[in-house]
Amino acid sequence: MVTAAQRSLAQVGGATAAEITLDVARSRLTARRQAAVPVSEWAAEHMRTEKGEHLDFERFPHMRQPMDDRAVEKGLMCGSQVGKTTVALADVYHFCDTERVRVIYTMHTQTAVYDFSRTRAKPAIEASPHLAELLRGTIDSAEVKVFRHAEGGSSVVFFRGGQASSAAISEPADMLVHDEVDFSRPDILSLYKSRLAASVHGRRLCVGTPTIPGFGMAALWSESSQSEWMVRCPTCHDERPLTWPESIALDAPEPVYVCARGHELTRATICAGRWVDTVTEGRPTWRMYHFGRMLHPLWSAARVAAAFGEAEYTDFPELFFNQILGLPKSSGTLGITEEIMVRALVGFPALERSEQPTWAGCDQSNAEDRHRVLIGMDDADGGAAYVHVEVCGWDRLADLMHLFNIERLVIDALPETSKARELQKQFPGRVYLAYYPNMPMKKPTHEGIFTVDRKKNADLVNIDRTASLDVSARRVRAGQDSFCALPAELRKTLITEMCNMARGVETDAHGQPRAFWQNTGPDHFRHAHNYATVARALYQTWAQGPQYVSIPLDGGEREVTDEETGRTHVIRPGYIPMPEGVVGAPKPLDW
Repeated sequence: MVTAAQRSLAQVGGATAAEITLDVARSRLTARRQAAVPVSEWAAEHMRTEKGEHLDFERFPHMRQPMDDRAVEKGLMCGSQVGKTTVALADVYHFCDTERVRVIYTMHTQTAVYDFSRTRAKPAIEASPHLAELLRGTIDSAEVKVFRHAEGGSSVVFFRGGQASSAAISEPADMLVHDEVDFSRPDILSLYKSRLAASVHGRRLCVGTPTIPGFGMAALWSESSQSEWMVRCPTCHDERPLTWPESIALDAPEPVYVCARGHELTRATICAGRWVDTVTEGRPTWRMYHFGRMLHPLWSAARVAAAFGEAEYTDFPELFFNQILGLPKSSGTLGITEEIMVRALVGFPALERSEQPTWAGCDQSNAEDRHRVLIGMDDADGGAAYVHVEVCGWDRLADLMHLFNIERLVIDALPETSKARELQKQFPGRVYLAYYPNMPMKKPTHEGIFTVDRKKNADLVNIDRTASLDVSARRVRAGQDSFCALPAELRKTLITEMCNMARGVETDAHGQPRAFWQNTGPDHFRHAHNYATVARALYQTWAQGPQYVSIPLDGGEREVTDEETGRTHVIRPGYIPMPEGVVGAPKPLDW
């Protein structure tokens, strides 16, 4: 019931009665949380690892505060295999045991959900008498777990994939947990946020190993308290977090952890550290904690140093920063920066039409009139000169096809596939619909980055996303692609969107390193440029015309040497060779 005082406050402050009621409920909730048993104490008594072992806070003291912190928006940016999922599960199970709530726990794929439920969540519950009792006689499947309360009521945990949109809008929630944020679709995670609208708790917990700067966990970190585990040297009293390579004496016979002045830091000293917020000004949106394998008791300084020298991390240093240190790192050798784009914008006059044939790339936008278009032609030095840059709609795109005599346009097939097909019908043989296949491609046949597929009278190009973005980035970085002069606002948009992708390295399902490109903001022009790169290759094939191979038929035998094997073969014009063992080989044709 809303009191008269609350109604008066609502009128003055502009808040609704429902908002006031929600604020009162949250205030009571805060008081109840403060009186509750800390998560780490509850976990020490009731939680077990998937191996059935008690949680060891003596060896892992840095895990207490991240567990106990009941911030509404909390995050753990960590290396791999450091216990971040254990912290998340402890928070979830404690929440379900002490409140009647609904929790949605997401993994990056549905397959990961089943694997996680089978190998992590279920064994940990079965090994805990308390949790096993809470689930006895209730629903306990890979996707749903119901915790029964002795005094009545229940809590529910839904395990979902972070890829399918249908799962994101079906259940209300009091808490969202996103595990491995960098490998989940950002738009789907945004959909999940709406599930908290009617909850007095409204909690969000994001955990994961970061990949590239400015994306996923790294983006949340930039808006957070940026809490670090500070280690105080008992000799000189210097206090700071362990960092690579400054905190390891690599020149010692046996590498050891050291402070900034070179004094050795023992494991006991490291365990005696404390969490400190490194961002104190303003009001950070998130409470976030960072820890890598240096804080893990099994990872000595010598082991960290040895890992840096392993082939996997030597070839892909980004993985060392991501997995060992828990820090974002991009593959900077192929990144496009503002400085690179400024050099590429050489400023030659833009064209408004062209009698010469051109090629173009177009990235669709969800907005009707915001498609990005890049139109290019080969320059005198054999490079690509982008003579016209525009943001436009479908009708204008058709006009550009006429005005610039565009012989090959590669356009994003999504989201408006029907519109793209209409344009294709207007200009038969000149418009190609582009797809980035989700499945691994067979060896691309064109330029090593794409294949042409003609089905049902439609020209399609299946593009290897990573390989093609590598190629197009190299062209810009090497100065092979140049851009015309542009109005200030369009120039700014082009530079920003060309720079809003970073290249990282992840580990695939087989444990093998695999490169990927990830957007860190709007990236429409980056894809338009990528499609234009493919269009240029298609145009050059068309411009060269059909290639013929002549075979002399003047009789007689000729010897031909295979350059790869060194073997010599005798060629007789008109003779069709048959494989050994085939009966009925034809006779030589009578020319």
